[in-house]
Amino acid sequence: MEKNKSKLQSTLKMTPNGLKSSHQWSFKVYFRTGIYGWRGSQLAAKRLKEALREINKVNKQESLLAAEGAIFLMSRLWPALEHIDTSSGSLGNAVGNIIEKLLPILINAPASLLVRQYWLDILWEILQADGVGYVADIAQYWGELAGYPEEASSRADVFASLVKVAWQRDESIVHYDVAYLSALYFAERFDEVLDAIKKDPRPSWQTREFGARVLVLTDPDKAIAYAENTRDIINTNQVSISCFCEEALIKTCQINEAYIRYAIPANNANTYLNWFNKIKKKYKTIKTDQEILSDLIAANIVEPGKWFATANKLKCFDLALELIKANPADPKTLNRAAKNRLDKEPNYSLNVAMSSLYWMTQGFGYEISNCDVHDALSVIKQSAKELGLWRVTKQQLEKMVETDTMAFISKTISASLG
Repeated sequence: MEKNKSKLQSTLKMTPNGLKSSHQWSFKVYFRTGIYGWRGSQLAAKRLKEALREINKVNKQESLLAAEGAIFLMSRLWPALEHIDTSSGSLGNAVGNIIEKLLPILINAPASLLVRQYWLDILWEILQADGVGYVADIAQYWGELAGYPEEASSRADVFASLVKVAWQRDESIVHYDVAYLSALYFAERFDEVLDAIKKDPRPSWQTREFGARVLVLTDPDKAIAYAENTRDIINTNQVSISCFCEEALIKTCQINEAYIRYAIPANNANTYLNWFNKIKKKYKTIKTDQEILSDLIAANIVEPGKWFATANKLKCFDLALELIKANPADPKTLNRAAKNRLDKEPNYSLNVAMSSLYWMTQGFGYEISNCDVHDALSVIKQSAKELGLWRVTKQQLEKMVETDTMAFISKTISASLG
């Protein structure tokens, strides 16, 4: 045993007081037990990004050390973040994004079998101690984290009897079932994966996904149908199912079918621009920017005006103006866009600023002040005079005053017209 320990050469050590690291990670000080209070979500998200940058920097030179840094950070997440208000979902998303980037570092590290075994023991302890599921994806990738098919097979055997007994008794067995199926799949014990899932009394996409992965190897259409039949199960991750089906179609060169059926639901992102970019990355060979954006708007997932910033960024100016002509958009966003395009596109800036002012008069916008009104008017005056349209524009502003629902805005407009 001592001989094995000497060969391990890990920077990590499990102790009664938690996981310790012999490497001096800078992020350690920001992830101590109970360090964040009820309103610590924003600061914690910032520190998470800093920790990821530190680990990524190390990964360029020492991938094994970076992998152990990832494990060390995971071990400190729940103790550090336990007291933060998570009702908005923003912290959960921030942690999820970090875990998504840490797992490949762990999976791809050139670790020996002995090191993998040690890591798995630590990771299982982290997974069991996690109070809200921050690191739940550890179970989903248990096979890949094992690194070696023989180790994955061995771990599957360890879980087998426990999972089967729990299923026979119709008992919930969080993480064990998913890790069991993940290990079976990585060990290429495919028939056992399908047989095991049939015995699950509480089927979910988390477990059925492994069945879909097996089916897609020989019959992609059957795998997609199998995945689609899971959608009606309560609390099912609809996006994950769409991602699986989209990937299956793309891999079988059915890219047009993949776009029509799954591009929009499978590529949801934290911003509208990122949503667009994720789709473009996959489908730029068959769709133009404007076609993708038009399809996103037509899907009617959000108010059309919310796509203005994306249209503006892509320089789809006609579409951008069409959006805000009939649909409200954030006046502050419109003001920034109008100001930024003033020198190169004065006519566009004029129309955007006029729309901004109009939507302000109709009561749209968050905490609108005189400053916002003046910002719009400044762009309107500059662009209109440059284009020789000030007289017509002035008349439009006078009519706008008549429909104003916010008294202070009409006063500001009237004063500027002098």
